[in-house]
Amino acid sequence: MIEINHLATPSFGEWNSPYPANGNLSNHVFLRIRVILGSSEIQRGSDGPVLHASSQVGRRELWSAHGRGLELRLHPAGRGPGLHRPRHPAVRLRAHRQPDGAPPERAAVEPLRQGRRAFRRFHADLGRDRSRMTTAAIRLDALRNGAGKLAPGLVAGLLLAILAKLLASTLHAPAPLVAVILGMMLGALGLQAQLGAGLDVFAKPGLRLGVAMMGAQISWSEFAALGGPAIVASGAVVLGGLGIGALAGTALGLPFAESLIAAAACSICGASAALAASQAAPASPANQRTTALVIVGVNLLSTVAMLAYPPIAHALGLTAHQAGVFFGLSIHDVAQVAGAGASVSPETASTAALAKLARIVWLGPAVILIGLMLSRSKEGGVVGGLKAPPLFVLGFAALAACRGLGLIPPALVATMATCSSFLLLAGVGAISAKLGPKALLEVKPKLAIMLGTVTLAVAVLAYALTRIFF
Repeated sequence: MIEINHLATPSFGEWNSPYPANGNLSNHVFLRIRVILGSSEIQRGSDGPVLHASSQVGRRELWSAHGRGLELRLHPAGRGPGLHRPRHPAVRLRAHRQPDGAPPERAAVEPLRQGRRAFRRFHADLGRDRSRMTTAAIRLDALRNGAGKLAPGLVAGLLLAILAKLLASTLHAPAPLVAVILGMMLGALGLQAQLGAGLDVFAKPGLRLGVAMMGAQISWSEFAALGGPAIVASGAVVLGGLGIGALAGTALGLPFAESLIAAAACSICGASAALAASQAAPASPANQRTTALVIVGVNLLSTVAMLAYPPIAHALGLTAHQAGVFFGLSIHDVAQVAGAGASVSPETASTAALAKLARIVWLGPAVILIGLMLSRSKEGGVVGGLKAPPLFVLGFAALAACRGLGLIPPALVATMATCSSFLLLAGVGAISAKLGPKALLEVKPKLAIMLGTVTLAVAVLAYALTRIFF
């Protein structure tokens, strides 16, 4: 034990240190230092380390004991003395500059700092993981909610298409017309809020996909059998019908977009063309209502033409081949074209189907032309701008090219034809269901007059071209 004594002053206190006095770490002898403050002289311990004071206590300077780094200090501010526990020799004090000139560093706590950093990183990663899990849960809930909203409308659209197909084959009626009637009946139930989200899938992307898949039905070898005159005649009918429809709609005071939708239906391929043209026109309730009404109108007119044109062709003295070309160029819907041709002869039916196919080829260019015409009108929303072709038109052209190059197997062609017909029926039914039967009460007489006018003009133009080229 080391004791520091001075006889002139009383004791201020005692401090214990866990460090051995002789410097041997294995010798766990505790130092007990008793400090008696007074003058500047301090006794030397008999068998302990040398202790000294640098100056008098009154100057409040450092008292130090040089055994194992023990320090006895008087605080410069006048606080009482205290014995500071020494640190490991390898640990440099925070206030000391490092030997290499680096900033002060406390190396002993660096592992602790690293542990804290790792702990913070762990919690940060855990927080990010929780955030990702929360985001995934939100997305999953949104997906479930979206599926719950879509499911009723999707089921309704599927049932509409299936029922329309079955009833059309049973009643020998046009399938699009049956789909429109079924859709109107569904719309009368007032379930648009519950079915609207799912029906929109068939009314928009499903409908466009169905139109695009029609391109796979074009057989270029059969189309080439008609030769150049068929291409010229079908193109003249399509362009002439669009032009006459635009002029007639303007004269009757109809909106330009509605006029082009009706003209496309009468000059190309009926309901399919009306649906394709409506996708190129600005989306609006008025255009959707016009599309549904045009589909009803062109199917009725096609049915009338299927019954009236064969006797008219016979009265005009057309041959079987000429009658087939006339039916294909003038009747709107494919089913009615086949029916009119079959009522005359098998040759007439085959020729009528090929002539109708020639008109369908012009569907893509006609939709692009309609988009261009609308973009240059105030109704299109972009005056003087040129819109890119819709994606479904590009898909139509791509599938037609693939079919012409023989890249689509015949079995796949039949499957795509079935899917296309199914999607078109579902789209027609979905549009009609969203509108409801009230839309029939909003039929404009001008629209009916225009449909009749364009139908008559297309028939006259088709007869003239048949006489000229065939």
